[in-house]
Amino acid sequence: MRDVHILFIDDDEDFLYLLERACEFCGDIKEISSASNGAEVISLLQQWLSFKSKLPQVICVDINMPIMNGFEFIEAFEKLKNENKDLENIVLISFLTSSNNSEDREKALAHKNVHYLTKPVDFEDLQNLVLEMVA
Repeated sequence: MRDVHILFIDDDEDFLYLLERACEFCGDIKEISSASNGAEVISLLQQWLSFKSKLPQVICVDINMPIMNGFEFIEAFEKLKNENKDLENIVLISFLTSSNNSEDREKALAHKNVHYLTKPVDFEDLQNLVLEMVA
């Protein structure tokens, strides 16, 4: 059994709750973190790196958020990842977003190891995505 730490970035508290509930049925997930925007996560990652805390293996991000949107987060994350090899273990980023814009989808999928799921999603779709991410 894996000891997965998953991080969700979304400014919709209700959706974060649904994601956390979906994770409860995945035995491999031992830690769930969440944040309301990308800037908060960059700060969290820097803190976790400083304190040698367990980093998430999986990050799920919304595109449309205040302060730092999903694409801005990916750019900041890639820069931070280039500066710190400890972040190389973060293997997957999934976009869970309300954007059904084809340009957003193409831009997201241009990054390697990216999934794209459009909200609203049902509980089974969320569970399947989480199970796929930790497989």
